[in-house]
Amino acid sequence: MKSDKRPQIMNLEIVQKACYTYQVQFLDEGVAEDISSFVVYFVIKEYRGDSDADAKLYKKITGHYSSSDGKSWIELDEDDTDLEAGNYYFEISYTDDDDYSEVVFSGEVRVGKALLQTRT
Repeated sequence: MKSDKRPQIMNLEIVQKACYTYQVQFLDEGVAEDISSFVVYFVIKEYRGDSDADAKLYKKITGHYSSSDGKSWIELDEDDTDLEAGNYYFEISYTDDDDYSEVVFSGEVRVGKALLQTRT
């Protein structure tokens, strides 16, 4: 899936300590690509220029939901979304078996404070 496409821009809203699952599908000219050898990354950073080591969230996904259909899930659990309320930047990218990398989605992510602060 080598292209000169720009990443799709989108914005996300999440709530602190909530769980989310995002499905991404990789297509090559409209046809599902086999992604069994792909590594998919989901990164949240406070500033665009932050190093990967300074990322607020760095997920590396190697097991995919349906590799032959080009489908992968990005699952965020309570620990992943345990971030300070505020605005951040995110990116979804991949590296294939030829070591080709591409950003497919990027944008801003707003982390909202949970309404219920204590759970007993």
